[in-house]
Amino acid sequence: MSEGTRSAVARYGLGLAVFAVTVVTALILSRFSRLDLSLLLILGALIGATWFAGRGPGFLVAILIALSALFDFRTHTWRFSSPNFHLGRFLFGEVNVMILFSILILLVSARKQNTTTLREQREWLRVTLSSIGDAVIATDLSGRVLFLNPTAELLTGWTLANSEGRPLREIFNIVNEGSQQPVENPVEKVIDRGASIGLSNHTVLISKDGIERPIDDSGAPIRGKDGKITGVVLIFRDVTERRKAEEERERLLQREHEAREHAETASRLKDEFLATVSHELRTPLTAMLGWSKMLKAGNLDDETVKRAIEIIDRNATAQSRIVNDILDMSRIISGKMRLDIRLVDMRKVIEATIENLRPAAEAKGVNLLTNLPPNHVQLKGDQDRLQQVIWNLLSNAIRFTPSGGQIMMDVKDSDSNIEVSVKDSGIGISKEFLPHVFDRFTQADSSITRKYGGLGLGLAVVRNLVELHGGSVRAESDGSDQGATFTIHLPTWKATGIGNDDSFNTGGSALRAYETCDDKTPDFNPDLAGLRVLVVDDEMDALDLISVVLTQCGAEVQTASSTQEALEMISQWRPNVLVSDIGMPGEDGYVLINKVRSLSPEQGGRTPAAALTAYARLEDKLKVLAAGYQMHVPKPVDPKEIATVVSSLAAHN
Repeated sequence: MSEGTRSAVARYGLGLAVFAVTVVTALILSRFSRLDLSLLLILGALIGATWFAGRGPGFLVAILIALSALFDFRTHTWRFSSPNFHLGRFLFGEVNVMILFSILILLVSARKQNTTTLREQREWLRVTLSSIGDAVIATDLSGRVLFLNPTAELLTGWTLANSEGRPLREIFNIVNEGSQQPVENPVEKVIDRGASIGLSNHTVLISKDGIERPIDDSGAPIRGKDGKITGVVLIFRDVTERRKAEEERERLLQREHEAREHAETASRLKDEFLATVSHELRTPLTAMLGWSKMLKAGNLDDETVKRAIEIIDRNATAQSRIVNDILDMSRIISGKMRLDIRLVDMRKVIEATIENLRPAAEAKGVNLLTNLPPNHVQLKGDQDRLQQVIWNLLSNAIRFTPSGGQIMMDVKDSDSNIEVSVKDSGIGISKEFLPHVFDRFTQADSSITRKYGGLGLGLAVVRNLVELHGGSVRAESDGSDQGATFTIHLPTWKATGIGNDDSFNTGGSALRAYETCDDKTPDFNPDLAGLRVLVVDDEMDALDLISVVLTQCGAEVQTASSTQEALEMISQWRPNVLVSDIGMPGEDGYVLINKVRSLSPEQGGRTPAAALTAYARLEDKLKVLAAGYQMHVPKPVDPKEIATVVSSLAAHN
């Protein structure tokens, strides 16, 4: 039996049961009551059967009731047995009754259908609203809650059961995000405007348990068939995640904006730096080229020749220092700066630097004063780099202090650190530029009309070198033309038994003397008599220079311009020392030293060798030493330095 058949049987069975109950009830009432309640029973039976069983069972009950009219329940006899029974009148009456019954059944059925349809629509609406992801609240015209969907229950903390009939303000508690003041009643706002609207911006919903959530909300009127507003529906959503996404997007946009500005600034600084480098390199180069051409012409007297040589020497030294600053900054930026840490007497470092720069200060008319501690000041550090720090600070002070000014070098020693300050009465530093004074590639005046040269690297190198030693540096100035003070702090190292004598061990190496045009260091020419030196370089001018320098020191010099030529001379001539360039066309200096070291000792495979090269980075030095050279000499090289290198290599042969 199908589901439909079972349902029909059940409905018609219910109709028959209703008729049977009606008949039994009528018999009972006719026996015990004088009132004729049959009409009420009939109407109740028809309505009940139609409402609960449907239209078909209702008509079945109506037909059975019409037929039951043949029986008189009061006398318990059949009506057609009575002599007064008239069939025509009976049938006419029954037809009228059936018409009335049919009308009643149709009305009840229609009412039931409308009620069922309305209930289904309400259920469909409830399910639909409940399944919406946004929160929904419906109210009447007075603002009392009629409906909440599950999302609204979750956000407000109220359930439909305990919120129905309550004022909206109590359930939907919204305040302004900034002021935390209640916002306008949304029901009144929608009714007042009579249209769908967005509600207050920057609104926060406070739930029943006090949780605050930013929401985006809107409202719309509910209208009846006549078009009149019967209520309001509010739709809102939690925008916490969207707000976070927007804030994250804003942060990303701000970060991108800052990165773009940083890139633009870096690009501008790079362009300015390249222009400055070009200017700073071309300026000494102009003097060197000009004076060298004048010397070559041979039209200068002895005094002018001497002055020309001094000018060329001074500008070459300045150009070399520029290149060294660039290389140092490159090592610092790439994290490849290495320190040769030893025990250093900082007092001697400072004294040596002062003595090297005092002639420059005196020549400019600047009074250089010092206040040094009486005892040695020990610290662990790289001696050459520490002298570079002091040199940069003191030479800057001399450069930016006008004639007649004063520079004070003050050194204070405590148990834990040494404080070195350089105070000048020079041009000072503006308050705007002071925070950037240690930034690389920056200068207070980078225009083409600037009065003072330089790359803007010296102080950046100072800061990085001091920090690599575990110290700090700061700059102070009251403004332009108010002078400046640079102070460094370095951790000291205390030990017993250190006296005040001049035999203090500063690490086993002499202090590096930064040469100036006023360098008073006496000439030192090592005696290289009897030494055979092979010099290899594809640049004829460099080859000629080194050959002349070593020959003047007494060495016997042969030159080669290629690796093959050099190997032939090593096998035939057997030099005591090999000096070779690295960057050469064809086979470079690395190929040369590999081939030399592959020779037997009798063929010159152990010949001491120095690499003379313009590749001056730390990794270049390590590569040179790993290849088989004993020394790495960066270009440009001082004549005395190359002679000393050859002498040192020969001594270890």
